[in-house]
Amino acid sequence: MFLTVVVVTPPCHPGLMTDQLALLPSSPPVPAPVAAADTSWELDEHTRTVGRLGLAAARLALRAASARLAA
Repeated sequence: MFLTVVVVTPPCHPGLMTDQLALLPSSPPVPAPVAAADTSWELDEHTRTVGRLGLAAARLALRAASARLAA
C-alpha cells in the first residue's frame, strides 16, 4: 500500500487584520432549559439489529480487503 502526502498551503493574507469581527463582552453562561426527555428519535430493536449486522458486514469487508492488499 502506498500513501501520498500532499501539502496544501493556504493563500497569504496580505492586508492588516483590521476587518475582523469585534468580540462581544463575556458574560456568565446561561443554563439551557431542561425539557422532558424526547424519545421519539430512538431506534427500535429491529433497526438496531439491522445496523449492527451492517456494521459487522462492513468490518468483515474491510478486513478482507486489507488482507488482499497485504498479500
